[in-house]
Amino acid sequence: MEIVVLTLAVSGSVSDYSDTSHLQSSIAINAGVDTSSVSISVAAASVIITATIAIPTFTTADAVQTRLSLRLGTAAAASTTLGITVESDPSVTKLLAATPTAGDDTATPTGGDGTDGALAEASGGGAPPIAAIGGGAAVAVLLVVFLVFLYLRKKRTAGTQSSVALTAVSLTTGKDKDDLVTVGPSVADPPPPSSVALTPVSLKAAAPQTLAAHLAACGLKHHEKAFKDEGYTLDNLLEAMQQGEEVANRDLWELKLTLGERRQLIAQLGANK
Repeated sequence: MEIVVLTLAVSGSVSDYSDTSHLQSSIAINAGVDTSSVSISVAAASVIITATIAIPTFTTADAVQTRLSLRLGTAAAASTTLGITVESDPSVTKLLAATPTAGDDTATPTGGDGTDGALAEASGGGAPPIAAIGGGAAVAVLLVVFLVFLYLRKKRTAGTQSSVALTAVSLTTGKDKDDLVTVGPSVADPPPPSSVALTPVSLKAAAPQTLAAHLAACGLKHHEKAFKDEGYTLDNLLEAMQQGEEVANRDLWELKLTLGERRQLIAQLGANK
């Protein structure tokens, strides 16, 4: 199982963080996961706060790492968002939770909240690189599955192309109407062609290609500054929608959009996929 570890060096003493429930909730919101997926540990040396995030099924470690880097990537941003004084830029690390091997006393246990195992792996401890080997194998399997998917998709596309029908064509020259040249299967003389009605083709307007254009199409142009201030792009919003409408709705709520505005913008993006 993949996890993401957020490490913060903050001011104060360890006793200042005896209750970490509010910090746990803030980190969960910024990571886009449930509070139950986040575990907090506090250690001395200034004050080192480590948040270990177990990745739920509706998102990925890459997505959580990107969200945290975007929202908590600097000391200033983390201080403002979490309401504490962060002294240096946070560290956001993606790891694989190690699985113990039978009979191997050096394997890192996965019981509890998994914080100790994640920290041991992040610090390059002496345990065997089981997680690294497992991660490499997982990447290789995903690459093979992706290549097979591309091959099957290309083959299916080629097989569904429309066949070209050959139509018999009669060619007459001058007064000699008895000599007919036919291409394709021979058929009886066709009746005179009737007039052909031309059906107008409606041209659908191109969908907006930028976040500003989508906001303008929904009458939400006045929210564009909030998106820019947060560094929140169209790609971020589309990625959130791929993870589920609930994730996108949570992001837009944090950007101060009302319920009606959130639904309008999500419907706009869904209609122009």
